[in-house]
Amino acid sequence: MDFSNPLVIIILASVILVISYLFGLVARRTNVPSVLLLILLGIGISEYLKTYGISSYGIMPILRILGIIGLIMIVLEAAMDLKISKEKYSLIGKSFISAFVILMLTATSIAGIIVFLFDASFLAAMLYGAPLAIISSAIIIPSIENMVQHKKEFIIYESAFSDIFGIMAFYFSLSLLQSANNGLSVMLSFLFYLLLSVVVAIVSSYIIVFFFKDMKSPSRLFLLVAILFILYSGSELLNLYPLIIVLGFGLALANHEKFFTILRNTYNPETEDSIIKIKKEFQLITSETAFVLRTFFFVVFGMTINLSSLLSFNVFMISIAILSAIYLSRFVILKLLLKDGVMPELTLAPRGLLTILLLYSIPASLEVTEFDQGIFLYVILITSLVMTYGLILDGRKSKSETIIK
Repeated sequence: MDFSNPLVIIILASVILVISYLFGLVARRTNVPSVLLLILLGIGISEYLKTYGISSYGIMPILRILGIIGLIMIVLEAAMDLKISKEKYSLIGKSFISAFVILMLTATSIAGIIVFLFDASFLAAMLYGAPLAIISSAIIIPSIENMVQHKKEFIIYESAFSDIFGIMAFYFSLSLLQSANNGLSVMLSFLFYLLLSVVVAIVSSYIIVFFFKDMKSPSRLFLLVAILFILYSGSELLNLYPLIIVLGFGLALANHEKFFTILRNTYNPETEDSIIKIKKEFQLITSETAFVLRTFFFVVFGMTINLSSLLSFNVFMISIAILSAIYLSRFVILKLLLKDGVMPELTLAPRGLLTILLLYSIPASLEVTEFDQGIFLYVILITSLVMTYGLILDGRKSKSETIIK
């Protein structure tokens, strides 16, 4: 097969998308995460390419680009499904506390394990602990469509907050390691950029909606997407926290009737309908784009996996220690926060897209050389399998409750 022929590439990419759609159907029926199947597909493609003498190690830059754009669209897709009201303040508060406390407890526990096992400082270990503590929005959001609504909303908020807090913890640790300044100046800088990110999120949301609310151009939505990509990338380059900006815009658009009250004096009779239309069309674009990007990200990630790293017993035992820290931390906090039990929420802690991106972002000079790639691969695979088990049990419970009623 001639892999240099662009027509062959187009056919293969289209076949992968069709397979991904079928995986989605399988996921709805079995609760097996489609991204887990996509990773396995990527492994299979990599092994097949090896028979032609083609290596997949040169595709890491593609993986990072797909991951960044995919993360933007996935967080937007989730944010626009969330309605904010007084009745949900408690739910949002619990998910905020859950995400923050669980992430910090898990990250410090994993960092402690790495310090104990390897020759690494605590801050260097946190560069691994923070990514491994992040709940994957990319995996969990597509997997919980059939959950009870209040549980589903809790998990969406928690995973979105987990992404944000995980990025903050990672870059805060990185700043401390790379900065010649003392910890206090780094902390002040961190708080300044955090506050600035929130301000940019609010201001940019108002500006975007103000200019787009009366725009009639059929290409306005892709123009809006382009502006969001510029905001995200520019914020990243300026050391802001771009996911806060993306999440803020998504929530603002989903709750436009509350958020944009200041603009109501500028409304004409058609403006409200126009914003609602933009929201619906934008939801469609983000949903479809997230599907495509999620597909290729996890397939490409599967292609980069070195299966030989999974054969080490030492790697497996270290992974089990990290998994123990993940689920023990989660159990303790959820037990304190949730009144109606910790299942299936306890099992819903997959690691994925953002974990991969951050781990691959660690500068070579700060890497813990003994930390094998197989460790985070085991963590990603096993947390996905545990989530599958939890969703299957939850599905059976829901069916039995429906029959009883």
